[in-house]
Amino acid sequence: MEHPMISEMNQYGYLKIQGLENVVNQPECCGIDFYGTELLEGDEIVIDQENFQEQILKGNLKRYLEERVFFTFHNINEMGVVLDESRLTVFAEKVLEKVLHEEYGFEFTTA
Repeated sequence: MEHPMISEMNQYGYLKIQGLENVVNQPECCGIDFYGTELLEGDEIVIDQENFQEQILKGNLKRYLEERVFFTFHNINEMGVVLDESRLTVFAEKVLEKVLHEEYGFEFTTA
């Protein structure tokens, strides 16, 4: 009597390993962000050009801005407002990405 794995190898020329198809179909890892979060191919990321090309998963951006760039986020009269404590500037949160790109050199892209 032949072992089932040998029979499968003889029949298909390879082994079908259960669950392997899920590993093959997973997105490619593209590194880790500032907080150690794995960056997968297609993830939205932000690159802080002025801070050693630091990569941040977009979902971690607000935390990064608060902890590293010293931004504070406020809600004034139902409007999100951002204060840059180091430059003493204020702007609307709805233009955050535009300001970060134009004034701070941040790049918004995908991994």
